[in-house]
Amino acid sequence: MVGNAKGVGCTAYNAVFLPQDVVYRHLGQPAVLALGARRKEGWLEPQGERLLQDLVSQEKDLAAKVEEARGRAEATIVEAETEARRILEQARAKVDELVAQRAESAAKEAEAARDEIVRAARETAARLEAEARAAKDDAVSLVMERVLP
Repeated sequence: MVGNAKGVGCTAYNAVFLPQDVVYRHLGQPAVLALGARRKEGWLEPQGERLLQDLVSQEKDLAAKVEEARGRAEATIVEAETEARRILEQARAKVDELVAQRAESAAKEAEAARDEIVRAARETAARLEAEARAAKDDAVSLVMERVLP
């Protein structure tokens, strides 16, 4: 590539190389510009170009690996969320089952308590009725003694 006073753009590496006379005039010494170095004998040597291409290739490989890892991570997250939803649904079903069992158990206990109270009330009523009959018989006898001496 032949440069001019404004500089030459290199689109392959997104770098700008300035002509040697501009660099020396402003900096007074050779300077590293962008991804390459300007030398007296010319632009990058073939070995430098190869190294640069290797670096670009490695960067692309790493970018692809990052994207692949990102995709795997997203898939893992989706899988974990699905698993969490499934576990949550199982837990809710278990809670509903336990609540139903406890409600049924409480209803049975309440029924048993009610039956015990009714039985006790009937026993008390029967005892009071028996006592009332006995007291009635005694009362009738007492009244008959006082009215009919």
